[in-house]
Amino acid sequence: MPTALIIMIVVIVIAVVIAGTKSFNTSKRLAEDGKIAPRQGAFYEEAELFTTTATYEGICEKIKSVDLSDTKASIQYDFEGQKTIFFKSNDGWNAALDWLGEDDGKNRFRFYFPAWRVSRNGIVNTMSMNVTLTAIEKAILALDPTATVESRKLQTKRQ
Repeated sequence: MPTALIIMIVVIVIAVVIAGTKSFNTSKRLAEDGKIAPRQGAFYEEAELFTTTATYEGICEKIKSVDLSDTKASIQYDFEGQKTIFFKSNDGWNAALDWLGEDDGKNRFRFYFPAWRVSRNGIVNTMSMNVTLTAIEKAILALDPTATVESRKLQTKRQ
């Protein structure tokens, strides 16, 4: 085997080990800080439906006080004139929390990821997506500890 090929393989292996270690350490830190929750599979392909006494306005105020710097996302409130909080991340994904209306004195909200970037290695930075979802869950539960959540699979299409 030529020396250049061996050197290239060693460099690639070292790069993969360094990247994996960095990702593991970041994930461990975020979990210890309570910024991410354990998630099963492709959580970004599901919508979370919240039923709560918390109001849209209360959730907006709560989210404004949450540290979302790990998401690299800009946040727009009342997106496109609707009661929607829109997250646009520099990591290549978008998320939205939509107010769906009121039913029996409780507000219904839907949180979902309408778009994300995929590379040949898979979804780009699901960790920051998890940080955002965890922050939304915590914000709603802080306002209403009796809030309920239900997950529903989204219909997605690959491009």
